[in-house]
Amino acid sequence: MENYADCLHPPDLTSIVERDAAQPTKGELDEALVRSRKYWFHLASLAHAQRDHGLAPDDINPRHALHRVPKFQARPKKILDYVSESSSKFDRWVEASSTWKVSGANCDGLVKELSRWARLQLGVGCSLPLKLDGEVFSSWNGTTEEKSTGFNYLGILTLGWCYVLSARLLELRGEGVCMRYTETKTEYNSDILAENSSSHLLDIGKVDEDVACWWSVILAPGEGWEAFVTRKPEESLAPWCVERICETSFSITYTTLTPSSTSSPLSSKRAFEALAEFSLLHELGSQFPIALAAALTFPLYRVYALNPRLPLPSASCGKKSTSPIGDLPQMWLDLFEDLPYYMTLSCDPELMMATFCGSFWEPGVPCNMVSPWLHPALKEVIAGESAQDQEILALMCAIRRPSISALWLGAAIGGLGPWILRNIKGGHSPMTPNGFAWTGSLQSFMDITGSGPYNCETPEYIQRQDAWRLLHLPTTENDDLHFDIRPLGGPWAPCGISPIKNCALRGRSHLECSRHEYQYDHWSWELEDGVVVKDYGFSRDLPPSNPKSLCATPGLELPMSFEEKEFDVAQEASKTASWQIFHYFFRQRGGSTA
Repeated sequence: MENYADCLHPPDLTSIVERDAAQPTKGELDEALVRSRKYWFHLASLAHAQRDHGLAPDDINPRHALHRVPKFQARPKKILDYVSESSSKFDRWVEASSTWKVSGANCDGLVKELSRWARLQLGVGCSLPLKLDGEVFSSWNGTTEEKSTGFNYLGILTLGWCYVLSARLLELRGEGVCMRYTETKTEYNSDILAENSSSHLLDIGKVDEDVACWWSVILAPGEGWEAFVTRKPEESLAPWCVERICETSFSITYTTLTPSSTSSPLSSKRAFEALAEFSLLHELGSQFPIALAAALTFPLYRVYALNPRLPLPSASCGKKSTSPIGDLPQMWLDLFEDLPYYMTLSCDPELMMATFCGSFWEPGVPCNMVSPWLHPALKEVIAGESAQDQEILALMCAIRRPSISALWLGAAIGGLGPWILRNIKGGHSPMTPNGFAWTGSLQSFMDITGSGPYNCETPEYIQRQDAWRLLHLPTTENDDLHFDIRPLGGPWAPCGISPIKNCALRGRSHLECSRHEYQYDHWSWELEDGVVVKDYGFSRDLPPSNPKSLCATPGLELPMSFEEKEFDVAQEASKTASWQIFHYFFRQRGGSTA
């Protein structure tokens, strides 16, 4: 068997093409395709083994994605209203900014600090419709530490997390909010219901009556609850408010601990405890944090006018936790304490999509090699949009970007995978500057500084990607050549090299410098009372890299066989990626040759 660590090392396709050839030869494309297939086929083999035998225990912790994510401040000064394209109602957004500081050698020609504005979603005009009929991860094999047999309750746990997130947001905002139950409820009874009922019977154990009532609104058809972030001048709901539009029917059975003296909606803490205790009762283990990850992706569905399709509850389709039933695991308690950080991440759907799409980017793949790089993954390993394809997609990307592994699993559960791929196919994917800074997950050649001197091979040449990085550096004197925005249409580096004599003077002036970089420093919230909060993020610790334990995955056989399909010799994805990055260059009025 080949060394697994070597097989999982992505290929460097830059070295295949001649020094400044824009169009690879057939032989070069064939070589790139061989290297790409070897990588993707081994990666897919590992993904299949994990799907069948269980994930590494660390893969299910969404906390890894919080790296430098700031803590949500729910009463900001700057709030903007935009009409939603999907609902024609007003969506409410928070405006805040990130601060970046130059690092590396001291250079008097560079601005030492810069700010970038960004928007986060605070409220939406209507609830998000969803169904409980999804097939992706309808059989959940959990982690290698969990035992077989059990229930798959990922769908209803996700519904519970939506309530917890919404209630926590309202508590952070304080005045002017409203959480209420509607008249729509699911049948719940303290007596055991008939087994021949057409409804899905859910045993929630020994609970207080107000908890049983909470479960009845969580599982209600339509909107069982509403969380109003604002009521005036326009009603605005929390971004995680949902409306169940499927005809699935539930019945709830429980044993009463104490009668309820109030019908008031549960607080976020009480709802979290009810959800966690239910998970302990049924030994759901890894399903609990992954359901939170699924709920965090819901604002993305709004952007694309999609309806999540969550797995229907099922018996004997999951794995039970091996932890003793008792106190809540510390990781679960951390999930609740970290909710304000998860809210920030979830409320930036553009950043979330860019982070997912960035899982396919590699620094060793230039724009003219995108087609042979993506072909094995998108045409041979993931051949369609079946549930299995989407599960393998999520697992492969979780391995490639371990800091967002739980988010990938959560995105797949609701059916977001095909829409992520549609952004990838053709060489196009969105990017945001805060994505790598917040999650530690690379998206683009602009996220890295490169290495070595700026001039390459001989003093007369510079790599085009370095020339463009230099032109993106803001200078103290405006010469109208500054790339004031990052590439918006694609992450792929421009191919080839450029004569230094053709570079703009502002770029040539840095050739003797060590490499420059603007590093993310902090996020600034301006609050209603005028106070500015400088938030340095959840943690400065680096997120996890690929663990060595991958080589010991149970059931792993290398390599799996995949059908090799005809390669698109027209290289449409490479053409699109190259057009986008060079079009960006000319649009920014750059001073280096293309």
